[in-house]
Amino acid sequence: MMALDEARALKSTGENFSGELPTVTFRVIDGPDSNMIFQIEMGTCRAIGRASLDENKTSVFNVDLALELDESTRRLVLQYINQQFKKSEQIGDEKGGGLGSFRRSPDVVFTDTSLSRIHAMLFYDKAGVGILDLVSKNGTYVNGKEIESKLLAPGDVIELGETTISYDS
Repeated sequence: MMALDEARALKSTGENFSGELPTVTFRVIDGPDSNMIFQIEMGTCRAIGRASLDENKTSVFNVDLALELDESTRRLVLQYINQQFKKSEQIGDEKGGGLGSFRRSPDVVFTDTSLSRIHAMLFYDKAGVGILDLVSKNGTYVNGKEIESKLLAPGDVIELGETTISYDS
């Protein structure tokens, strides 16, 4: 039996009665990882970037100015980091690593060396599907314009270094 508050929470997150969450699809249309497809579920964030085990430094295409995050974006990033610390605490309890084992690798990994190790974050929530730049060295562009954060519409094209991604649906 489900409490009324639990039922409202399911409805507000978009979860259907089969237990599946709606997803959106992204497709890499150009760059070293062409034809890669990945999805994001409703109510989640995914950090995207270059593999943390890659010993190469990020190839810098331009020099960016420091960007100031708006309050909404700052809260989203802090929520994501908090979730990662909770995951590492659980792993640390099993392996003895504790907070020192905080995961610094992206959720969606590309081989493009022009990407920062943690370059940007995609999110999908009640507000919609969006992207925010995590103060990357080469910036994040949507439809050719540099952004700090932006809600996306199907068909938008995201450029991260040499990687071009299409937001399909």
